[in-house]
Amino acid sequence: MVIISGTITLHPGQREAFLMASRTAIEAARQVEGCNWFVVSADPIDPDIANVYEEWASEAELQSFRNEGPSEDMQRLIATANVQRHFVAKSAPA
Repeated sequence: MVIISGTITLHPGQREAFLMASRTAIEAARQVEGCNWFVVSADPIDPDIANVYEEWASEAELQSFRNEGPSEDMQRLIATANVQRHFVAKSAPA
């Protein structure tokens, strides 16, 4: 399993635009085989942060979905991003 997680800091006042622009990718990802979950959400404390969480069955399925990342329009909304890829060998219920 591959997990993509992290935070995206947006230019002030751009979070809602970013979340709305992310909706197309979220809907598309959730229809792809191998995507267990994909969400981009508003941070409940910082008004300029969006949280990212993706869960994929494999690296191959993640890569088959990915293009080249956010569009240029979305890139303009982003100040910085701290998003990491995690490779999970084993998981169990919490």
